[in-house]
Formats: sequence, structure tokens, C-alpha cells
Amino acid sequence: MRVISLVHTTFVNDNRVARMAAAMFELNHEVQVVALHKNGLAFHEENKSFAVKRIRPFSHFIPRWNAFIGAIHFFEFILRASWQIRKAEALICNDVEAFLIGLIAKMYNRQLILIYDCHELESERMGKGKWNKKFVRWLESKYIHRAKLVITVSPSIQEWYQKEYGLGEVALIRNIPEVTPIKSGRVFHDKFNLEASQKVCLYQGALMSGRGLELLMDAFEAFPTSEFVLVIMGGGKIAAQIEARAERSSKIFYHPLVPGSEIGKYTGSADCGINSVEPQCLSYAYCLPNKFFETVLSGIPILTNDLVDCTSLVTKYEIGAVINTWSVAGVQTAVKEICSRSKDEFNAGFEKFRSENSWHLEKEKWKKYFQNQTHEI
Repeated sequence: MRVISLVHTTFVNDNRVARMAAAMFELNHEVQVVALHKNGLAFHEENKSFAVKRIRPFSHFIPRWNAFIGAIHFFEFILRASWQIRKAEALICNDVEAFLIGLIAKMYNRQLILIYDCHELESERMGKGKWNKKFVRWLESKYIHRAKLVITVSPSIQEWYQKEYGLGEVALIRNIPEVTPIKSGRVFHDKFNLEASQKVCLYQGALMSGRGLELLMDAFEAFPTSEFVLVIMGGGKIAAQIEARAERSSKIFYHPLVPGSEIGKYTGSADCGINSVEPQCLSYAYCLPNKFFETVLSGIPILTNDLVDCTSLVTKYEIGAVINTWSVAGVQTAVKEICSRSKDEFNAGFEKFRSENSWHLEKEKWKKYFQNQTHEI
């Protein structure tokens, strides 16, 4: 079967899409990821599991300096992508933009099987305007039943989609990375000349609004001593601001984004990982981030904001601590609680967590769902 996985991104760091595409290859399907092109990236790529084709809109030479120009780019991408995928037998639509294109592609090929993979709660995504949210809600309510299979990434989002649109079944395929437990290291202590007694709390991921970074920095700077330090590692819109603040502080340190192949040794050098996503929108409140799993599967206790699905896992497996009050005092209390315990105290929880939460288990679920929905082809 010819399977296309469609993304409205450049497909550079989308490990979920790559893992799911590789799983389709294991089922002996011909798999291609279709994405946006950007200067510096290849138009075509081949790896052992799937091919990548990037589409560059003819209008790309027009600078995207307002929403109108952005709409022109997107409209052209819709037309070219829908034509590109018209001969596919199954289409995995990653996020709502790809689902819209999939609906158009189905006009060319009525036999096309649509699979809608909601990486977030699509109508409640952070930063989307009122009319954008209304449009997404209308589109989903009217057409989501045309998808043969709907997939989500957390139990709360799964439940929301089932109730909101009356869907009989929504598949839960969590965004769990492939992680090999590693021994604790001293990367951050060595790089930043820290004392052996200092505890390193690590935030890794996107540096953008809604991730609680300002409050985290306020909380660590308010500690009376440098016993606890915050390392922020990643890249994004506010990376320069964070780096500048770190240069003025003895309790905050900035580290640029590192390649995925190396991230394990950095994660393993922390005393705890931090998941500080703020529930500023419903999608964030219901999130279950990749970094949450990456931290715990690396054998590092997790300090998480009080997000329903994250809190549920921390409580069930006893693998960290919850920030019950989102304030400077609340963060400090949780930091002191988690850092007062040795990593060994969490080992039983880590082992149970690893046995019940892994990409191998999620992959087998995904393959079973796919086979059940496409068996007639």
C-alpha cells in the first residue's frame, strides 16, 4: 500500500511523524512524508524506512510579513500537496492543516483512507485567534467523521474528542520517544563549573511563551543560596532573552539545543527534569509532552506543573513531584521536595514505568489500529 504522511512543517525535528512512518514500513508499506520546503533543506530525501518530499510554493519569493501573504503560501501548498497525494491509498494527516488538505485530496480520490493524527487539541491550540478556533471547530465537527481513524496524544484529549464529536473510538498513541536508560553524568557540572553539592534542575525543549520559563527563573533566583540551579536547554523565540538573563545570574544557566543523538547524556546529567507547561489553553492543560517521557525513561525524576495527565502518571508511578501552586513559592517547595530525595528512591517507579510505557508498546498499538482500518484494501 502507498501511504503518505502529510505535515504542514519542514519536517526537521518531528520525531513522532518519523517513528510512525517507520512503523508503516515495518508493515511492508511504501511510505513517503510530504512536507514544506525551506532554503537549505533537500527537496527529496531517502532513508531506510521512508522517503521525504518537500514542496516549495511558487510564491515562496514573496516575504511572509503579514497574514495575507501567509494565506497565499498556505493556499498554494494546499493545492500542490492535495494533487501530490491524490494517488496515495492512505493518508496520515498530522494536525488540522494537513486534515484540511486531506479532505481536498479525497475529492480527487474517493477511495483515499484518511487518518487524522491530532498532535494537540486542535481547536484550542496556543496562540490561535478567535476566528481560527471557530473555523477549526466547524471543520472538525462537520468532517471529522470522514476520517477512518482519529488519533490523539493524551487521555484527556482523547476523551475530549470522543465527547465533543460523538466519536465511537479515538486511538491513543502517546508521543513516547525511544530512550535507553543511561548512567548519571556530570556534563552540566563540568561545563558551568558547579560544585558537586549543587543540584541541577533541567528544562529542555522549546523556548517560547506558555512554558513557564519566566516564573521558573524568578523562583530559582529567589533561592537564598545556589544549592539549586536551573539549566535551560533548547532553542526558540525567547532563547536570546534567556541567555541574556542567565549571563547575569549565578543560579540560571543556558545551553543551546543539542542533536537528538546526544541529548541522553545531557538529560542524565540533571538531578531532575522540569515540565513547566502552563495551562493557558485547553490544549496545554491536556498535554502529555515528549520531554516528560524522555526525562523519566532516562531515569531522572520529573518535576511537573499540575497538568491532569502528567500529574496522573507522576502520582501513579511515584516518579517525581508536582508543582501544586504555580508561583515562586510553589516552585521552590516542589524543587526542595524532589531534590531532597536520592535518585535511587525513584528506581522502583522508573522500572515499572518503563515496563508499561515505551515506544515499542505504542508502536504495536499504532500498527494494529492501522491494519484494522485498512484491511479491506
